Amino acid sequence: MYESYLHSSMEERPLKVLVIMGSARKANTYRAAERIREILEESAPVDWEYVMLKDVGLEQCRGCYTCFDRGEEFCPIKDDSALLEEKMHAADGVIFATPVYGFQVSGLMKVFIDRHSYIFHRPGSSGRRRCFSRPSG
Repeated sequence: MYESYLHSSMEERPLKVLVIMGSARKANTYRAAERIREILEESAPVDWEYVMLKDVGLEQCRGCYTCFDRGEEFCPIKDDSALLEEKMHAADGVIFATPVYGFQVSGLMKVFIDRHSYIFHRPGSSGRRRCFSRPSG
């Protein structure tokens, strides 16, 4: 998947990958992300960063749609959401890793998705490399 990108872009710098970790533990989901890292590192150097959502201050979305109507800078919630968005924009690729709980993403990941839903509706987010990892079992 990243092979053509790696060969064309990686001569200058390593691929910068951000992993948004929706698990509260370093168990199966973490091991799956580490395996992805190993595979990518077989092709080129990788600058790998984890964001453990359990350690990030994210409040639940209030559903006011201010971020859609006026822009996320007008969101009444002041938490670490903007910092996470900056990290995502600075990365060459983002991996959203979450365990499966009750046939859904974890609560941590759901709060993250809700707080950043405006991003996924913007043209600027298309064309970005993303990977979703959701181990179960």
